Amino acid sequence: MSIALTTPTGHIGSAIVRHLLDAGRDDLILLVRDATKLPADVRGRVETREGVLQDAGFVREATAGADALFWLSPNDWTAPVLTDWYDALAASASGAVEANRIGRVVHLSSEGAQDRVGLGPVSGLGRIEEALDATGAAVRHLRPTFFMENFAEQLGAIAHTGAVYFPAPPETTTGMIATRDIAERAAGLLADPSWSGRVVVALHGPADRSYADAAAVIGQALGRDVAAVEVPADALVAQFVGMGASPDYAAGLVRLYQRIGSEGYALEPRTGETTTPTTLEAYVADTLRPAFAAMPAPDASPVSA
Repeated sequence: MSIALTTPTGHIGSAIVRHLLDAGRDDLILLVRDATKLPADVRGRVETREGVLQDAGFVREATAGADALFWLSPNDWTAPVLTDWYDALAASASGAVEANRIGRVVHLSSEGAQDRVGLGPVSGLGRIEEALDATGAAVRHLRPTFFMENFAEQLGAIAHTGAVYFPAPPETTTGMIATRDIAERAAGLLADPSWSGRVVVALHGPADRSYADAAAVIGQALGRDVAAVEVPADALVAQFVGMGASPDYAAGLVRLYQRIGSEGYALEPRTGETTTPTTLEAYVADTLRPAFAAMPAPDASPVSA
């Protein structure tokens, strides 16, 4: 049995590869844009096939012979029409599964993917869910909550303004999950040939937290005041567009943040099985704080006594 994996250089994909290699798997096929970005010790133990996932022909050829597939859709925030981007990825994934009769697929989707329109990239993942379900393969759609790693993208803002910014009130509450826990769950499913059917697997993190609560945890760990600040939606859309995002992507992403925490967004209930172990405090201590310490000295004032 061989396992094909996409995005093996990202947070989740690279961790899945490590889990499987550590478990003694020597049958991994990595679909990668540039194989030189893989660690040397990984390259020596896997098959690598270079190409882009929106190229259906490449994906079909690269996954030939695979019995299982991990599919994570890459982002393209410059896509003029976001649904076109995700439809192309859906065609690549489902076409390869059908052509190569891949029996099992672990798909990284997202909480909220039941809303097939209006929520930017999350709605796009819902379209991929539909395409994979139509193949007849056994599929596990992982629907994790808000990534703790999203706070790492705001380290510059934390350093220079002492705040994290979202187009939602600071008291907005949502599950927060570390990508390491997603990778561990995905790796376990990929290594287990016994499951069948098409099932949504919710992943909620260890607890629901508010943005304000998260800002306080981050501030405590970094030794400085950090606040959660609500940004007007129009201003954030304009900022994203100014940074290079397409208007369609920017508007969809902002709508997504506005929906997080709202009634009906978290369709799957929290259970013991959906609750993952890494706490926000642990993530901040072992990942965010070292990354912050490695940055140039910030301008923001430290916490006052």
